[in-house]
Amino acid sequence: MMKRIVDRLNEFDGWIGVIIGIVTVFAGIVGMLQVHAGNLNTDYRAQTQRYSLDAMRIRSVGETMVSANLDYASRVEELLTQQQDLAELNGQTDAITTLGDAKDALTVISPAYGEPYASMGDKGPAAYEVDVYLRDATNAEQMRTFMQALDMAWDTKANTYIVHLTLLAVVLGLLGLCLVMSDIPRLMIFSTAIVITLITANWSIQTYREPLPAYSAPAVDAYVKAYTLAYQADVTGAVAAYDEAIAALPSYGDAHYERALLLYTEGKNDEALAGFAAARAAGYDVSSVDSWQSYLYLIVGDIANARTITVEWVKREPASPTALGTMIAVTAAEQDPAAVAAASKAMRDSAIATVADVRAKGNEPDEDFLYAIEEAADVIAELRDSEPIAGAPERSAEQALAIDAAIADARSLVTTLAFQLTPSAGSLQELTLGTKDENDSFVASDTFDNTSFDGIPLTVQATATGVTAGAHVLVKFYADGYEDESLRFIGDWDQASDGSASIDVPIDLGPSYVLPEGDYAVEVYIDGTLQGTRMAFVVE
Repeated sequence: MMKRIVDRLNEFDGWIGVIIGIVTVFAGIVGMLQVHAGNLNTDYRAQTQRYSLDAMRIRSVGETMVSANLDYASRVEELLTQQQDLAELNGQTDAITTLGDAKDALTVISPAYGEPYASMGDKGPAAYEVDVYLRDATNAEQMRTFMQALDMAWDTKANTYIVHLTLLAVVLGLLGLCLVMSDIPRLMIFSTAIVITLITANWSIQTYREPLPAYSAPAVDAYVKAYTLAYQADVTGAVAAYDEAIAALPSYGDAHYERALLLYTEGKNDEALAGFAAARAAGYDVSSVDSWQSYLYLIVGDIANARTITVEWVKREPASPTALGTMIAVTAAEQDPAAVAAASKAMRDSAIATVADVRAKGNEPDEDFLYAIEEAADVIAELRDSEPIAGAPERSAEQALAIDAAIADARSLVTTLAFQLTPSAGSLQELTLGTKDENDSFVASDTFDNTSFDGIPLTVQATATGVTAGAHVLVKFYADGYEDESLRFIGDWDQASDGSASIDVPIDLGPSYVLPEGDYAVEVYIDGTLQGTRMAFVVE
């Protein structure tokens, strides 16, 4: 049987020539497809670069204009307002009028204080930013994302076609050898050539049919409209516009994600969860989706799903402070003090190792890395302080202590890593906020008016235990939940190691500075370790 096949093959040199011709034509078609893919790859790459440059240029120039015409003018207005308040306290009528005229002049100096923005109230500054740069920058950034995806897709196709052409060149070489060989060697080489041809043909068809990333100009327009409306606090209009974008392009991951964020701000947690699931299915950044879904599942009391997502997240990113911090929150929700402590230790060990590796290479850790740890602590604290999940058992004293310890450990970790400190055994207890009167006596208070610190420092009264001389002292101030680094106080411990002690923190950024009204909080760190808890106070 084999001999007859070989004999027949030896008689078909003409058919081998025909097959060579067919393969050559096939290679020509693949070559044309490769050129077509390469041209589109080049075109989309050029568009990606153009939109990237446009986005950077528009945002850079726009932010500079906003800084000059809005941020700087806003600071001037705030200073003039403070001066007016001081003039009013001192009964300086002429000064009040002059300062008012200076504030009115801002409408001429800065476009952000003119029309139509002046008549828009609190929404004016955001509308100004949108008109100056945000609308165009967002459009360029979205276009860059789509063009980059198409560039990568066509680049993959073009490179795959090159592999196909290489394989077909091998086939032609093998078929050429068949013409000068006979018997078993000819059969083997011919069979190999046919198998490679069939594989390549199937592969080429699959590559040709490989779907490209979807793109829709109307979807991008709707997204930009939605994003800028959201920036101007028009949530209803933004959600409607995101719906338009999704209707035009159902696989628009950015639109699903941003829409879900807005639904969360509206308290629509179940709809937000569905939106984040849609964003995940559309290929949006999986870590961002994991972060929000796990958090929202904890809020609605679905701890099982929160754990499932977080476990996979930690497996994928074992060094992520956000993932590890979420695991602390999950174990806290599960009422497991030992697991909370273990998860807290895992985050600490991972962060210390990561920062040590970065510094061993002569670099400093990214600020975003340390911020992620701080944010993880804030999330745990928020979940701790939120309304109890329906049906959940009452939190035990041991569980509460474990959660508080995990929060304090995360916040201390940020400080020790940032300042390269070694925690000491010294500590402060019974921390109390207040000021000192004219007799230098401490007066406890958590409510102040905005002139309380005019030449008078805020005082933290405490009882010290084992605090060594020269220990690093850090006091952080938080305004509406965010640290105001301009108020940060850093010093060395210069009091007794044990007993009553007070830390005087000057709040003085200039001769006319007045602490704005609002909700504040203070944290005290000794050698990088948080002492007590965050202490709240109000300026009225």
